[in-house]
Amino acid sequence: MNDIDSFFHVRPSKIPPSSGKILLAEPLMQDPYFSRSVILIVDNNETGAFGLILNNPTDFSIQDLDPTLVNAKTTIYWGGPVEEGSLFFIHTLGNLIPDSHAVANGIYCGGNWEIIKEMIDDNILNEQNFRLFLGYSGWTEKQLDDEINRKSWVVSQIDSKMIFETPSKELWNASVTKLGNQYVHWMHIPESPEFN
Repeated sequence: MNDIDSFFHVRPSKIPPSSGKILLAEPLMQDPYFSRSVILIVDNNETGAFGLILNNPTDFSIQDLDPTLVNAKTTIYWGGPVEEGSLFFIHTLGNLIPDSHAVANGIYCGGNWEIIKEMIDDNILNEQNFRLFLGYSGWTEKQLDDEINRKSWVVSQIDSKMIFETPSKELWNASVTKLGNQYVHWMHIPESPEFN
């Protein structure tokens, strides 16, 4: 790898791409879904991986998805290009929401939608502990490992506080900062270098 390649691309990570970790897109990725994305890995097993993009808000309102939620004000995010008509959610309330399962680090996925709607209406679920997604990001068997080996992604750590308290437009930079000094230059690379 020449000096330019080493400057722009990912260094090998010792963190496995397991549930509760995040994937950070390398800064020159041009895919419209994944450019500068931060993806929470919800599950990764022998059949493939499932994740949700944390920093890609949509213009949809929750009332567009469920008109009965009259007073709710929750941002809807694009989770990824797979099953874009399906709704997915993460939260921090654990077993208070039936049928949810632990991802890691106090983060849970899924749950009973009727209970979730009641909690949204009662403001028990809000933007500090709950996030809704349309679609998800998926990889077939070994596909994610191959992409990591091709240095499309770096694997890193995240906690629920960072997910729910960091504004989505700042999450990629904040996550890159946590990687350390060897990645600081990523934040100074323009999103469209050809126009620089």
